[in-house]
Amino acid sequence: MALWYGELRVSLRTRLFSSGVHGVIALAALLAPWFANSFYVWLLPPIIISIVVSWIRSQRNIMQCRGKLILFRGNKVHWQKERWKITQPPWLSRYGIMLTLRTFEQAESFCLRPNIQLWVASDSMSVEAWRSFSQIMRSTELWKEKAERA
Repeated sequence: MALWYGELRVSLRTRLFSSGVHGVIALAALLAPWFANSFYVWLLPPIIISIVVSWIRSQRNIMQCRGKLILFRGNKVHWQKERWKITQPPWLSRYGIMLTLRTFEQAESFCLRPNIQLWVASDSMSVEAWRSFSQIMRSTELWKEKAERA
């Protein structure tokens, strides 16, 4: 039985925030006091290129955070046609919820790959869906039990 079901869209706020942060970093690199006869001037193009590549990767990652999300009892999630297990209590804010996920088959095996972080932004779904999802994530007793054990 599903606790919650919803369709995630691409978050415009998350894309704008990422673009703004990368833009500020690029602007700071461009406006930094570089001396014309210094060796460090030659570092500017690779720095700008790495910022642009980081921005492109960030936008691609944000675009992947969409699709059907189904929340089940026992910290189980179905997202992007895969079963996932929530491995840590979610990080909650008014702008979104960060879920730490591991594939369900991997959660039961010894082969450890890194967990993935799924940012569920508040503007990636309807207001009613966000209210019910955040209420479920905040009221789950399991998170309180895990926090008491730690």
